[in-house]
Amino acid sequence: MEDHELGMAVEAKGSIDEWRVKEGMILAAILFNLGGRKVTDHGIA
Repeated sequence: MEDHELGMAVEAKGSIDEWRVKEGMILAAILFNLGGRKVTDHGIA
């Protein structure tokens, strides 16, 4: 994402819980990288 110079700050997190503890973030979008899994796979959603 950063390589495309979109003019946005990009911050990687290792988990949703790690993202939730950071207060004061104003988000325009959240991208989830599921690897080879699908959102419908057990334990993802």
